Order: sequence, then structure tokens, then C-alpha cells
Amino acid sequence: MKSSGKRLSLVAVVVLGLLLGDFAQIAVAQDEPPTQPEPPAPAVRVNSAEITVAQVEEALPKGFAGPALKQLIDRELVRQEAARLNVAVTEQQIAAYITAGETQMPTLRRAGREGLSVQALKAQSAYRALLHKLMSQFRTRLIEREAKAYYEANKSKFSAGPQVHIHELVTTDIKQAYVATERIKSGEAFAKVAAELSMENKESGGDLGWMAPEDYHLADEIATMGAGEVSTPLAEGDKYYIVYVNERADDKPATFEQAKDELLALLASTTRMNFSEDEYLELLARRASIKVTHQPLQYLNAYYNDLKRIRVCVGGKEVKLPTALVRLKSGHLLIPLKPVLQQMETTLSWIHQTQSLVARNRLGKVTVSVASKLAQVGLVETSEIEMSEAPQLREGVLFGSPRVIIEALGGSIYWDGVRNLLEITPPTYPEDTTGGLQLEP
Repeated sequence: MKSSGKRLSLVAVVVLGLLLGDFAQIAVAQDEPPTQPEPPAPAVRVNSAEITVAQVEEALPKGFAGPALKQLIDRELVRQEAARLNVAVTEQQIAAYITAGETQMPTLRRAGREGLSVQALKAQSAYRALLHKLMSQFRTRLIEREAKAYYEANKSKFSAGPQVHIHELVTTDIKQAYVATERIKSGEAFAKVAAELSMENKESGGDLGWMAPEDYHLADEIATMGAGEVSTPLAEGDKYYIVYVNERADDKPATFEQAKDELLALLASTTRMNFSEDEYLELLARRASIKVTHQPLQYLNAYYNDLKRIRVCVGGKEVKLPTALVRLKSGHLLIPLKPVLQQMETTLSWIHQTQSLVARNRLGKVTVSVASKLAQVGLVETSEIEMSEAPQLREGVLFGSPRVIIEALGGSIYWDGVRNLLEITPPTYPEDTTGGLQLEP
């Protein structure tokens, strides 16, 4: 009995010890503090404040990703345009572009100001240099095209002034010069003799073409020569010249080449030719097919779609149109006539029987009819002018080709392809001597 009781007491002690141990472990677990979450990782410290990685990641979809995507699109547009035109920039041009702004600033400082690595700055500079080169070449081509078009439309406005058509025979042998003179005076063609004996301009028979008299190197010697006259040998340096004045003109129309420099300088100074890099990038985007498919950034699609919208301005103010302009397969534009002409203070009348619109102001009158290319122009005496396209009725709105109509009313029109803008200048009414307005053109 005694040994049995001892065994029970031992078991009880063990069980009690195990129970107490469990309670002790529970008590220890209850005394430990709860586990704390890891602090957010800092991306940067600014004085005593921190900007965390999470804040940077959260900011991207809220706004910073949009400009980043826009820049990537711009770069791809530039890359494609450069490939299309086979245009590239050299390392020297890139280096020159990097140092063009602030030549004394180290590259690292420039990169830091942009928030870029040095490598990223060089990549950005290569893109900018290429963009600048493409835009400059485009501007040059555009100015030359505009100059040529303006010249063709206004040839009568360009005069070269007095002109002389010169032929000359050049030799270093005085005897040969007199032989040539005698042959020409005896009836041989100047061009034939010059082709044989002249040391210059043999291929053209000595023909130098038309020029201003003062531009010829022997201007004083030919001043008194009449058309058809041949000079005696004229000495200049170690050469002898025989000059034939083929024709003279008191006022000869200027060729495009003669007017080109003046036109290019004039156009280059206009506001419409001084477009920005952003406007050039928008031109490239307008020509491209761009669709943003990433849902958080699809708001950019509205911007790219709006770039394709053709705007109309009258006197510098955009006209709110009830419907979009129509671009035909021929490339010509049709505009809704009523809202545009109303901005020009024009009186409009619609003749239902003939489906015709009559527009009139103090300077002109024009009548256009649906499906007819012929416009009736004139306040008193009427003449017919053919338009590039016939007016069309579209859902009750009359669309028409604008140039003939606008110009018939004394205004002017310009298509700005860079900005996708049809720019209309209203007529200017001249004042009479009493200060009133003249009602007749």
C-alpha cells in the first residue's frame, strides 16, 4: 500500500509539473509584445523627411506615368520620321547640343538638374538633337514651298528692274580677240565664234543670260551699248572681252531665282513659320495612328484624337462649328459656310428654289449653288469663277470650298498645315477722305 501511494504521488507531481509548465509558457506568451510591421522602405531622405518607395510607386499611375508615356511616344515618332527621311545625328552634333545651353556646366550637373543619370542625359540629348535637326529641315522645306507657291500666284508683283541679255567671248590673245571681232562683224554668229575661240562659256556660246546691267563686270563699258551691238576688244586684267548686247529691257519680270532670297527672308520672319518643337511633334502625331490601350492612361487618347481636328479661325478667333470640316479624297476642304461667313459680318440669303447661298458685304458679293463649281462674283458686274469643289448639302448644312468665296468678299485665307488651322483674315474696309467708310470696292 505504501509503495502504491508513492507511485500515485509521483504521477501527480509530474502531471502538476506539466500543467504548471504549460501555464508558464502561456504566461510568457501573453507577456511578449505583438509583432510590428516592417517600416516602409525610404526612396530618399529630404532633411528630416522621407519619401518612400511606396509613395513613388503610388505617384506613377496618378500623373507621372502620363508624361513618361507621352515622352516615349514623342521619341518613337522622331525615330520613325528620321528613319523615313534617312536623317541621323553624329556624336559631334550630340556633344555640341549638350554644351549648347550652358557651356561651363559639367555634364554631371546638367544631368542632375534633369533628374537623370549621365547616360540618360546623353540619350535624351541625342533625341533632342535629332528632333532639332528634323524640325529645322522641315521648316526649310516648308518655307521654300511657300515661297514658290507665293511667287507663282503673284508673279506680276516681282520685278527685276532694267535687264540686259549679255554674250561674251573671252581670250588672253589680243590678236585672237581682233580676229573674233572681224568674223562677228562680217556676219558670223557670235555663238559660233565664241564656241570656237572663247576660253570661257564655250558650251553656251558665250551666253551669260539676263542680268542687271550693274551686275556685269564691265558695266561702265556696256552702259552706252544698244541691243544688237558688239563691242571692240575690252581689256580687263590679262584677258580681253568681246561683248554682245543681245537684248535690253527697261523692266523685266523677276524669275523665282531672282526673287527667292527676298521671299525666303520674308517668310522666315513670319510668326506662322516660327513653330515650336511641341507643335512639330503634334504634327508628327497627327500624321500617325496612335491609340493608348493601358486603361489608366487612356485619357491621352482624347488629346491625340483632338490633334486631328481642323480648326477655323477668323481674325485670330476660333469659330465654334456645328459640325466638323470635310476633307475630300481630292485633299480639298469643305467648311460649313454660314458660321464662318457670319464671323466676317456678311449678310447671307438662302434661295430655296435654286439651292443657292448669296453672301454680301461692303466689298463684294458672291453666289454659290449646290452641286455647281461656278461662283457668281461681283457687286455690280458679275463674273463666273470656278471653285475647286462644288458646294454640298450635308444634313441641312451647306458646305463649300472657302477660298473663292472668302476672297470675293475681300478677305484672305491661309492653310497652316503645321497647326492644322484654316486661318481667315476678314476684309479691311478703306476709309474715304472724310473719315467715313467707302461702300463700293
